[in-house]
Amino acid sequence: MLQKFLDSTYYRAYAGENRLPIVPVHRNKPLYLYDTNFFFTDWQDIMDEIIGRGPSAIYTIHPIKCTTFTEYFEIRKRTKISRTNQIILDINIPREEIPYMLNKYKHLLLADISISAPIFIQIGGNRLSRFAYYSDLIEKLNLLYAFWAAGIAIKVYYQEPKLGYINPIASLSPIIAQWSHTSCKTRSIDDKIILKTKKNYPPLLEKKELLHYYPWAADLFEQTSGDLMKRRYWKL
Repeated sequence: MLQKFLDSTYYRAYAGENRLPIVPVHRNKPLYLYDTNFFFTDWQDIMDEIIGRGPSAIYTIHPIKCTTFTEYFEIRKRTKISRTNQIILDINIPREEIPYMLNKYKHLLLADISISAPIFIQIGGNRLSRFAYYSDLIEKLNLLYAFWAAGIAIKVYYQEPKLGYINPIASLSPIIAQWSHTSCKTRSIDDKIILKTKKNYPPLLEKKELLHYYPWAADLFEQTSGDLMKRRYWKL
């Protein structure tokens, strides 16, 4: 274990706005990248220079957040960037544009994302109001189901909010993330919640509060991945 640590390269590209020099790279040994934001201004130049120095693979300590599909596919083009790195598709797609998005990227994503791939849609994080948390969850579940109906095995990643932000569905959100990882195709979010039968079970209360404001979203809690994949269609 100690030898593996000594043989690996550890690098941070930026400290604040200051670019740091690329450290010597051990050929055919892993490199670990510490930056929280992978897409710094000149990330492509830095990655290509590191790759040219011959590491066995590039691992990121933090998840890579892609805000566009272009960023995602640029990462995938660089095969030295390990596929074990967590990638979060933090992409906001209006509901009416989801069919066009899938028409454009479906075959590429199907070929790229296996059932065990650590590729996620993010929920949670920092929002300005309770309704922003509700709206984000609704939109992200809608996107998740569109992916599943297309046969794309993406999952949910729950980002806890920073200090000062209060998520009104802070108990429900991790339950949904855990549920999206399961290999069982016959359970819905409701099924996951019902496993806890107490009337005052926090995720159940949070779901009821959300549906008080958005009753039409109840259908989101009743879907299963198996049904969606069988129907090959989803529209809320």
